Amino acid sequence: MTPFVTFALALLLGLAVAAMFLFGGAPLLVLPIIVVAVLAFWFPRVARRARRDRGLAHHREQAKVDKVEFTERDRQTLTR
Repeated sequence: MTPFVTFALALLLGLAVAAMFLFGGAPLLVLPIIVVAVLAFWFPRVARRARRDRGLAHHREQAKVDKVEFTERDRQTLTR
C-alpha cells in the first residue's frame, strides 16, 4: 500500500470517527462527501502519472525504430 493510500484511508477513518462523536448520525452524510473529495484529489495524480508513462513508452518505441549510424571516426572513438 502506498503512503498516499495509507494517508487517505487514515484520513477517511479519522473523519468518520470524528463525525460520529460530534454529530451522531452524520457519518452517513459525510462519508460520501469525503469519498468524492478523496477521488477528486486522487484522480488527477493517477491521470498525470498515466500520461507521463505513455510518453515514456512512446520514446522507448521511437528509440527502437531509429537506427544509429556510426562513422569510422565514431567507431575509433568508442573502441578506445
